[in-house]
Amino acid sequence: MAETAFLDSMGRLWDLTLNIPALGRLDSACGVKLSGNFDGLGKLSADPCRFADALTAILTPQLERAGVTTEGFAEALDGNALNAASDAFVEATLQFMPAKKAALLRTSYEKALQVEDAMIAEVTRLIATTDLDKMLAPAVAG
Repeated sequence: MAETAFLDSMGRLWDLTLNIPALGRLDSACGVKLSGNFDGLGKLSADPCRFADALTAILTPQLERAGVTTEGFAEALDGNALNAASDAFVEATLQFMPAKKAALLRTSYEKALQVEDAMIAEVTRLIATTDLDKMLAPAVAG
C-alpha cells in the first residue's frame, strides 16, 4: 500500500488519510468535492496557496494536536513538501474510493506520470544536445 503521509520542510509527518469529516472540511474551506476522479486535485494543484489551504483543512485535527498554527504549517510547505503532499493526497484519494474505480484511476494516473517523465526526458535531451549559443546568436546580434 502506498503512502498517504508526507513530511513538511521541518521534518514533521502528516497523514492525509481521508474520511467524511476531512472531506467536509475540504469542501468548506476550498469548495472542492472529491467526485470519484482527479478534478478536485487538478483544481488544487494549479494553485499552491489553495492546495495549502486544502491540506490545512484536511489536517486540522492533527495540527491542533501538534500545536502547529496554520501559518506555521504553511511556512513549512516548500516545493518538495508540496510535491510529497500531492503524491500523498492522490494516494489518500485512491484509498478512499471504491476499489474498482480506484484501480481504474490508479492506472490512468500512473500512465500520466509515465507520459510526464517521458516529456521531461525529451526536453532534457533537447536542451543537452542543442547548441543554444548558436541558436541565440542572431537574436543577441541584432
